[in-house]
Amino acid sequence: MPAQLENFAEEIKRLRRCNSDLVSILALPAMWSSGDPLQIVHTLVDALLGMFGLDFVYVRLTESVGNAPIETIRVASTAKELRKTLPRPQEISEALNRSLAHNPQKWPARITIDGEDISTVALRLGLNGEIGVLVAGSQRVDFPDQTEKLLLSVAANQAAIGLQGSRLLSQQKEVAIELDERVSQRTAELAAANAELQLQVGLLQQIPVAAWTTKSDGRPDFVNQNWLEYTGQQLDYVLSGPEAWMTAVHPDDRERISRAFWEGIRSGQGFTTEARVRRARDGTYRWHLNRVVALCDAEGNLLRFVGTATDIEDLKQSQENLRQMTETIPEMLWSASPEGAIDYCNTRLLDFTGFSAEEVMGDGWTKLIHPDDIGQAARAWMCSVTTGSPYRVEVRTFHASDRTYRWCVTNARPLLDQQGRILKWHGTVVDMHDWKQAQEELRITQANLARVMRVSTMGELTASIAHEVNQPLSGIITNASTSLRMLAADPPNIEGARETARRTIRDANRASEVITRLRGLFAKKSATVQSMDLNEATQEVIALSLTELQKSRVMLRA
Repeated sequence: MPAQLENFAEEIKRLRRCNSDLVSILALPAMWSSGDPLQIVHTLVDALLGMFGLDFVYVRLTESVGNAPIETIRVASTAKELRKTLPRPQEISEALNRSLAHNPQKWPARITIDGEDISTVALRLGLNGEIGVLVAGSQRVDFPDQTEKLLLSVAANQAAIGLQGSRLLSQQKEVAIELDERVSQRTAELAAANAELQLQVGLLQQIPVAAWTTKSDGRPDFVNQNWLEYTGQQLDYVLSGPEAWMTAVHPDDRERISRAFWEGIRSGQGFTTEARVRRARDGTYRWHLNRVVALCDAEGNLLRFVGTATDIEDLKQSQENLRQMTETIPEMLWSASPEGAIDYCNTRLLDFTGFSAEEVMGDGWTKLIHPDDIGQAARAWMCSVTTGSPYRVEVRTFHASDRTYRWCVTNARPLLDQQGRILKWHGTVVDMHDWKQAQEELRITQANLARVMRVSTMGELTASIAHEVNQPLSGIITNASTSLRMLAADPPNIEGARETARRTIRDANRASEVITRLRGLFAKKSATVQSMDLNEATQEVIALSLTELQKSRVMLRA
């Protein structure tokens, strides 16, 4: 009976100790208010190590620092004899990692570390061990008993709950930090966008032209001060309706400007048109260039329209003065775009050809040219447009008054900017038909004159040849007659006849040489250089000229 009472008292003590341990374990979460996983693990292992008289407590969490998991091992500070037999913490950790690398259901109850048998209890932290693992070890043979298993299980659950809460709290903090960063970033972006918008509004207010914006349906939502001061309209009135601003437009232009406005709004493409706008300062209507463009987002969705109205009255007046000047120039003028499309012809050119400006614009200029000249003119024009070289071509151009084609010369030069880029082409067309006909008539006249000159020259040449040949022939006849008289004398003068015969032969040779020299002259042979007796040449010249000298009663003294 006393033994039973003693056992019963021991059991009550054990139950009280167990209850006390359970209360201590349940009180652990009160110490984990900071939510730090390491603080939770350190508190847990210290409590378990002292509560159950364990030799070591090991905790490994799935959370990692870098590439290594978070590990904590705590070894009890016992008697020196025990510390000599207990392996070092690093050896225990390595041995547990080798054992815990396999299926948790097969974790051993006892492991051997450095020759020492140690009883262990491995408990998963979390339902499937997703948080980590808790291992308690003791060299006691009866470790763990049922109560210790229960208390260790409760401690593992408490630790899992605390670590899960710590993880959730950490995630919440990360989410909160990320959200704060996004909010700060978005706030900064909105502030920058607002500053940019304010800058754009300020720029619209300061630009030296009237500017305004409308919503996608055409209702105005902004008008700068330039428009209000120019037209004298009030801001509330302009924003009251889509067409309120049009009351400043000239009555004759309102219908046209309204039609262009609504067509541009409905199409989403905007518009460009010219209209006269009343200036409040002096009540005059001045020409304005109105441009409206669509503003879209990155996805192409229409946001609003932005428009400007620029006073171009002075430009229009300058263009009119230039037009009047070009109309008074007594030449046919035209101009073209940098790409070579005709965009202007003065009245003289249109009157000359009989075509309208609409028919000539663009590439309609080919209608003015003779079909046989179109290819040549087109090739030369495209070459000039491509290279920027001056354009010049002679073509037959249609003449409306007599419905014929007249020869004209077309010239053009490019107008260049400071960088050498073509801004515009300016050209002229000059009627040269009469001059070309005069040139042809002059050519014919010159050909006839040349023929007459050739005939006249041939006559003079014939007379000269006859004169050159006639002199030696006259000498031959004279010498032959003298020779006959000398032979007929009684007694006959044989020696004189012989001398006259020699003279006859000399004159015949002279005639032959004249013919030979003339043939050489007409054959364009090169001249032969040879020495000659000038006295003999002089005597020949005197002999050839003797008849003319005698006729003219000229006395020659040599």
